[in-house]
Amino acid sequence: MLSSWGDLYDANKRFPTSYPFTTTWKSNITATVNGINMVKGNNVTVPNTGDIDSDNTDYNAVLRTHVKSLLEDECNEIIRNTKFGKLKLDITFKAGVKDWILGERIEVTAPELFNDKKTLRITEIQYTTSTDMFSLEEDFGTI
Repeated sequence: MLSSWGDLYDANKRFPTSYPFTTTWKSNITATVNGINMVKGNNVTVPNTGDIDSDNTDYNAVLRTHVKSLLEDECNEIIRNTKFGKLKLDITFKAGVKDWILGERIEVTAPELFNDKKTLRITEIQYTTSTDMFSLEEDFGTI
């Protein structure tokens, strides 16, 4: 959890007790919020305006901006990793060559399809007298 000050669940401890206040976390963006400069990689200092309500509002604005940026970065990473959907492969072997079972996770290397190893789960198996076909799909947790 991102923690700079206080207790999220105690309304009396959500803000610093005095200003100026310098955050324990470093900003992940460069921006100006309510006149307060946030510089990527540096701690943020909320100045003392002489009005505790204004200072608390500024502190909230800086914290919200930081958290929104973190969430945006996380969402962009999820989108980047899932924008092409789940990878699905059907692999056929001569009957009896593989003893894979339904639900098993298999590491697959297929340089003509993707650059790295992928972990796929067996979602379907079709047996015939001469071949075994395994349908594999990326797990949600692996994409």
